[in-house]
Amino acid sequence: MSMLIGTTEQNTPVTIDAADLTTHGVILGRTGSGKTGATVATIEEAVLSGSSVIVLDPKGDLTNLALAFPSLSADDFAPWAEDDKDPAEIAARARKELGHLSPNVRRWKESSDVTIYAPGKTRGGGEGVNVLASFNKPTGSYTDQGLRDRASALVSSVLNAIGHTADPMTDPANVYLTDVMVSAWTNGESTGLETWAAVLNNPPANLQTIDGLKLDDFFPKKKRMKIARSIVGFRRQATKWLSGSPLSIDSYVGIDKPKVSVFTMRHLDEGERQFFASMLLCSIVDYMFQAP
Repeated sequence: MSMLIGTTEQNTPVTIDAADLTTHGVILGRTGSGKTGATVATIEEAVLSGSSVIVLDPKGDLTNLALAFPSLSADDFAPWAEDDKDPAEIAARARKELGHLSPNVRRWKESSDVTIYAPGKTRGGGEGVNVLASFNKPTGSYTDQGLRDRASALVSSVLNAIGHTADPMTDPANVYLTDVMVSAWTNGESTGLETWAAVLNNPPANLQTIDGLKLDDFFPKKKRMKIARSIVGFRRQATKWLSGSPLSIDSYVGIDKPKVSVFTMRHLDEGERQFFASMLLCSIVDYMFQAP
């Protein structure tokens, strides 16, 4: 299906095939050149072609996808207009700029359900997200190595969030906690973050050695307890990651009607943004393993 993403200066339509978006794309441009506008146009066209869209929005400006006023009336714009702006003038300008494309606003409104999520929020609008629910064993068909990679990605997300950054391939904390996750998933045991401090302090019997090395030689208890204390501190602040519906890609993908799920991260600091983005992308990988 052809997607209209804009026009040239000569008003020649610029289109791309929707199938081109099954891999990667990038929009480049200097400040003020229209990158956000091009992104919004691409999202709208993807939805009109029948696709659901998941949006990671670090700046908070893509939440405007939820603002669609089919009648383009002053009353629609009034609640969102700045104090010194006349809603009637805003509406008139919108009608003029859209011109013959004005009916597409109604098409967009009727074609999609837009939901704004605010993961890790402590105040304000947007729906919360239970990020830590995704510690459960992933569904789908994983090989042993695939399951280990999935566990390692999750562990890395948490370790980065507490300020422990190291190469997952060689970092004893990542190797050990990944073993903990894989063992728990394999045995059908609880794997919540609340268990991590305990297994760092008192390793289970089946994890006393790592490939023939004694655990205390590979990952000394003094270093384990440093990680454990950081995790306890993180847990004390983790309630903001627990409010809301569980992080589940199934709930962000429409069956009868496309969904647009916008995850605003403007209120988060850089470390929190990376933590949430990592958790969301891990869930997307899980969904990929389930999808046809």
